[in-house]
Amino acid sequence: MKVRRFATRFGARMSSGALARVCCIRQRRRSAALHDASRGLKIALFFFASLAARQSQANLELIASHAEAFVFSGNRREIEVVLHNDSESEVLSHVRMRLYQATSATLAPFGEAQEWKNVRILPGQKIIEHVTIDFPSVRSLTAFQVRWLADGDREIGRTSVNVVPTNVLSQVTVLVSNKTVRLIGTEGVLKEALKRGGVKFEESDSIAGLSGGIAFIGAGVDPDEIKTSLKRMKHPMTALWFQHFASAMEAVPNLYFVQCGQARIAVADARLVNDLGNSAPAQINLLRCIRAAQDPGILKLTRSKESQR
Repeated sequence: MKVRRFATRFGARMSSGALARVCCIRQRRRSAALHDASRGLKIALFFFASLAARQSQANLELIASHAEAFVFSGNRREIEVVLHNDSESEVLSHVRMRLYQATSATLAPFGEAQEWKNVRILPGQKIIEHVTIDFPSVRSLTAFQVRWLADGDREIGRTSVNVVPTNVLSQVTVLVSNKTVRLIGTEGVLKEALKRGGVKFEESDSIAGLSGGIAFIGAGVDPDEIKTSLKRMKHPMTALWFQHFASAMEAVPNLYFVQCGQARIAVADARLVNDLGNSAPAQINLLRCIRAAQDPGILKLTRSKESQR
């Protein structure tokens, strides 16, 4: 019946073989049309994939900071990074990070690469991001490096991070040869930080009677009174005097030295130890100030080998 209806439609009778050939031709035409459509779809998908790849592989870079980064060991420590799209097209990229620990000779991977986030940056744009990273427990100041990877393993920059032990202020005891530190007019934050570090200290209104030790002098102490006491010192001593440098520009330098009779005074900008109880950079600054106060020679420029010849 189907053969007869088909044949009648075309005004003629067809044999079964002829009808089969006609149906085969139609099927081939349909297959060719589907193939062309599929090919067009593949070309379109390839085009969009290539466009996305070009966007993500544009000049995305991490701008290295000139300042040293210090964080305490432990989980969810925050560092700041600056990302820059140095191109004329938008960047859509998936960024990961991998942590490396410095050894005596090289950098060793510390765990696998970790996922961070997808970033979208407009042409020429710079964005500041704050990233939380888990750092291992350390016994001393340890250098780490964070390598940033975009869209797989393409490296876009590195961030150097100094990881500080949470009890780093215990080193104050070593620096002062286990002697008692005298505190004169200092703030409570310094006292609490020294107490947590196990540092022995005594509070006093005067520097008189101190011999061979070190004194921390707060910014609110009367300068004339301290100067008078220092001139009367009969034994060598060291003092670290924190002051608020009042200037329209940044204090340069933020640490300088004054010899007053037998006393060697290191005058430091109080901002160096802001938020001492919670800030790893502030605690490292305090240790550096103590070392510099005890031996100002460590701040001298090192002579190059050529100049020594």
